[in-house]
Amino acid sequence: MARYNDRVADELSKTAWAAGDASWYKREDGKITKNWYGSTVGCSWKTRRVDPSAYQGVRLDAPSEIDPHA
Repeated sequence: MARYNDRVADELSKTAWAAGDASWYKREDGKITKNWYGSTVGCSWKTRRVDPSAYQGVRLDAPSEIDPHA
């Protein structure tokens, strides 16, 4: 995840989102919080398939683990 975030930050630094101070994607400290650096079509193409082996699941057995107010 850290490598992905570094790549996104690097790619976004080369875009219009990095120019100027006024952007709803840019925090006061200058970090751009947009989660994809390319086009919508590119994002759709890259995320069209899920690799389940890339994720670690967590099982929540009791409702109290899902909702602390249950």
